[in-house]
Amino acid sequence: MDISSLLAGYDQKHLTVGVLGGHSALDVAHGAKKYGFGTVCIARKGREKTYEKYFQVKKGRKGARAQTGCIDDTIVVDKFEDVLQQKIQEKLQKMNTIFVHNRYFWVYFPDYKKVEEEFRVPIFGSRHLMMLEERDQPYNQYHLLRDAGIRTPKLYKGAKDIDLGRMVIVKAREAQRRYERGFFLATATDFDERVSAHIASGMISSDAMDDATIEEFVGQQHLLAPGKPLRTQIERDEISSLILWGPPGVGKTTLAAIIAQRCKGFFVPFSAVLSGIKEVKSVMEDAALARRGGARTILFVDEIHRFNKAQQDAFLPHVEKGNIILIGATTENPSFEVIAALLSRSRVYHLLPLDTEEIVILLRRALADKERGLGQQNIEIGDPL
Repeated sequence: MDISSLLAGYDQKHLTVGVLGGHSALDVAHGAKKYGFGTVCIARKGREKTYEKYFQVKKGRKGARAQTGCIDDTIVVDKFEDVLQQKIQEKLQKMNTIFVHNRYFWVYFPDYKKVEEEFRVPIFGSRHLMMLEERDQPYNQYHLLRDAGIRTPKLYKGAKDIDLGRMVIVKAREAQRRYERGFFLATATDFDERVSAHIASGMISSDAMDDATIEEFVGQQHLLAPGKPLRTQIERDEISSLILWGPPGVGKTTLAAIIAQRCKGFFVPFSAVLSGIKEVKSVMEDAALARRGGARTILFVDEIHRFNKAQQDAFLPHVEKGNIILIGATTENPSFEVIAALLSRSRVYHLLPLDTEEIVILLRRALADKERGLGQQNIEIGDPL
């Protein structure tokens, strides 16, 4: 297929961003509207209300915000592969649509080759690289990262390979939505117990560990070890608003992402350095709409201490109503930098720097690791380090 020919006849000054109605559709559409693009969503029948009603673009009243929502048009289909029908493709072409694709193309299309060869609507990025995102492919995203020289977490094949006392993140296929993965934390000592518990709860299938991903997680054992408060909240899906307080580089952003993955909410990262009260109000309105549609929004505010009192006040009514779960990250003592009303409605977790033992473990691992460290150089350091 000549990709450049797909743009023939397009009015490139009036482009529309197209998405399949899945978990990333609203994220893509929200970003598209922010930059002035039109949006169209392909939604399956019975699940179109989120896009046709709750997040449809609506013009604001005089004196109110110009508009709300992020979906201009919705095309309802019986199944996602119907987007390959000629009439739907022609409609998308007339709208000057460029598709931002996701895993739904791979999961819901029986023959992905038809997407590569018969879908005559431009796709942002390479339609041929989509399969590389799939973990069951012989050459996948982990190989791409490795070949690019980008460091990735250490992977373990099973419980017997996990270092004693090491915390790991387990990513295993869900029992019901087998194209999605459930996340949970474990150690070498309680690994089998945690797997059995999640199979018994119906979160993952009995064969999920056959192709599960087990990745290392270093530090914060006082919060994430078995029975500790934050880990218990994550595993029970009982996360409420919280403040992560700690120095740079201790894993605040990583923890927020783990929480969002496990709790199945819309994860909205937000920077207090780059955003102001206008952006805060915009996100809050979208979160209120999402809640009406039965979805929850997990708002991660990096460097929340940089927001002034008025900006922090804007979060308060939405935290109280349950429109958002607020996760604030700060390097400063929240008792002095976060307003009392917001602090009283959040749990504060203090993340600690890596201790000497953890640093020694990382150093020794780096010296021994031949793929990601200095193992090829045969460097030896005696005891005590």
